[in-house]
Amino acid sequence: MNRFLCAKVVTLCLAVCMLLSAFPFSVQAEEERNLIRNGDFENYSVDNWYQEKAPGIENEWKYDGEVYAASVITNEMKNSDEGSVYALKLDHKMHKNYDLYGRQNLFAKDGIIAGTTYKLSYRIYADNLGDRTDAGVGAFVTYYPSNSMSSGTQTGGTSILYPDSTTNGRWTEVSGTFFFPYEAKSLRILLRCYAVGTVYFDDISLVQVGEPEKFEFSTSHVFHYTSETQGTAEVSVLPYYQGKETDSLRVDFAIYDGATRLTGEEKTFSEFKASYTYPVDTLEILKKRYTLRVTVRDAKNAVLDSFEQSLYKYERPKFLDANGNFRGVDGEIVPPVIAFHLNKKYFDKASDAGFTMYQMPYESLLPERKELTDALLDEGQKEGLYGLFSLYLDMKAAAHPDNIAYTKEIVKIFKDDKRFLGWIVQDEPLGGGITEEAKALLELSYKTIRDIDPNHPIILTDYNRGVFKETVKYCDVFIPNSYGTGVDGVRSDVEESVKYANGRPVYPNIAAYSSSLKKLPSGQQVQHFIHQAFLAGAKGVSVYAFNDSVNDGAGLKIPLFNTPIWGPLVDTGNTEVPVLFDLFVYGEEKPEETKGDYYVQRKWTRDDGDYYFLMSTSKMEGATVEYDIGEGKGVRLLGGNSTEYFTISEGKLIVNLGAFDVLMFKVFDTSKEAQITYRGIGIKNMMGDTELTYLPPAGAAKYVVALYRNENGKEILEWVHWPKTATFTGDLIFKSEQYDFTAKVFAWDDAMRPIGKMAVAAPMPKE
Repeated sequence: MNRFLCAKVVTLCLAVCMLLSAFPFSVQAEEERNLIRNGDFENYSVDNWYQEKAPGIENEWKYDGEVYAASVITNEMKNSDEGSVYALKLDHKMHKNYDLYGRQNLFAKDGIIAGTTYKLSYRIYADNLGDRTDAGVGAFVTYYPSNSMSSGTQTGGTSILYPDSTTNGRWTEVSGTFFFPYEAKSLRILLRCYAVGTVYFDDISLVQVGEPEKFEFSTSHVFHYTSETQGTAEVSVLPYYQGKETDSLRVDFAIYDGATRLTGEEKTFSEFKASYTYPVDTLEILKKRYTLRVTVRDAKNAVLDSFEQSLYKYERPKFLDANGNFRGVDGEIVPPVIAFHLNKKYFDKASDAGFTMYQMPYESLLPERKELTDALLDEGQKEGLYGLFSLYLDMKAAAHPDNIAYTKEIVKIFKDDKRFLGWIVQDEPLGGGITEEAKALLELSYKTIRDIDPNHPIILTDYNRGVFKETVKYCDVFIPNSYGTGVDGVRSDVEESVKYANGRPVYPNIAAYSSSLKKLPSGQQVQHFIHQAFLAGAKGVSVYAFNDSVNDGAGLKIPLFNTPIWGPLVDTGNTEVPVLFDLFVYGEEKPEETKGDYYVQRKWTRDDGDYYFLMSTSKMEGATVEYDIGEGKGVRLLGGNSTEYFTISEGKLIVNLGAFDVLMFKVFDTSKEAQITYRGIGIKNMMGDTELTYLPPAGAAKYVVALYRNENGKEILEWVHWPKTATFTGDLIFKSEQYDFTAKVFAWDDAMRPIGKMAVAAPMPKE
């Protein structure tokens, strides 16, 4: 994804955390009151812009011992127009890979107010800045849903950049406005220099523009399916206005066909909310635009605010079934495991790692290149991979005036093609801020494509949890870009997405990416992210990024399979993700959930045994969980880190879960199933220099262990062993630099009839 926040930058930031007022008051526009302290850099006693350093003390950042960026408050470039002596200097010597910044936290008793527009301005001096292709030079504002930014969770952001590479030898003022979202409580201002060169900043100002908004309007849908029976609309009173006499206010909800009112209802506020449930049958004609109009009036019938929302009704995309499953070329369900930034030369590696889908590159799949697109889709199919068609040329929505003709043409060509999942119509359209223009383009994009193509779903990605409830209204499949690295970041993003998706499937995009190898998440973290996704209700998962998992900003791009993540990811993709789909997506049983201080557990009861999912919810603390498994029970590890976490003693299974760990295992009746065990636990992977035990099912007279060499997708028998006892040590430990191996146990009774199920040890990785 092309994300401003993920660019390779040198940054200096001011974090401005301002509490929302906890009591009601009337707020007037304060156009002359600057909320920024020390915006002219003249006061060094407190609250300096960079880590409270005195003037002249330079902050340097190094890479391999070489300074590549520095900042300093200096008087070498006086802002003579304003009489200012000092300014902030950013000196970017070469592109490298760190998000670096200093912070200043400010709190105002009167508060920064959600639902309010602000103006940010600054003066800048720059001369012949170098390459600016990564992004720009200037300010970036990010919004946060709490008074702490330590979690990194954001609800949006706005860029206010200087557009050129020079200010022509003079100080130049730059300004822009942004809307501080309803759900936000704090913001951060970053002064940044992406270009190679030197830039000076001075006179930073943040002022309120106009009155705060009084009400927030939201709906459950824009595009309904014919199978849906109702939708909802809601008006909420924003915090600063909640002290008013809202009980006397009235809210009129009505659905219109042009100028004709079809249905509606008047509501009053209860606990600062007014809600309306409307019948989808009101939208009689498919694909036609209807309008939901909402008016808020006071006791004297004066209009305080009004809102409008388009409503449509469409058939569900034919390639997406009622459970949110994608149906491939043969009509079978294809579990979505998506690789972003996947080059076709790596299709085989992605397939071997358990990926089933890939993001098709935009800007190269033009109508005149249909043969190349066909060839790409065919190459993917050879490896069992399906595409996701990207339509956002030049990072603009599919229905943008520059793209809409291309969109219509390409959709007509491929509308019946089953080799790809659907159409991605824009990348992160609202994460940088929800605007009416952006929403209108998403609405037009959906309608333009679905009016031509009844088959493929519309796909959107976005970041910043606070906007998910809006983005999901304009798509059939939602991919939240959940790039956090915490033990609950992915889970929280998915839960928020699922909450508002109204049954549309969610496939979170998790981070297997870094701007430098030093910041690359560990294989254990990536594994945990994937498990978090399914626990939270995801029906698939995406990974960002494949070709350029590591990028140093100087042309070096390291693919995922050349990083330490690859081995754990291959193991997770092949042995654990299928189990996650089976339990969380396709399973019909309702699981039991248990929560401990540092873990969460799900349990499914099935005819062939009890299945357990166990995940740590702490990156610092482990947990010990005990299970009464009784006599005649076996335990098999289905996914997770190692059987070393298990102990069996006197009919009890003791699981020692480490911090940031996940485990999946099965407890079953050993009379029905054979297994290969290590320390009494059915193993997931072959383990070096350990004693392996064969546990045959009851009634078995003969059993055999076979070792298969995995070569070019085929299993070739390496050797067969008929053990005389249930324990066999040593010979199963077979290592190779070229191949991996699979061990299998077969059991028969005296009449040579098969007994129970075959026990399989997953492939032993080659050394």
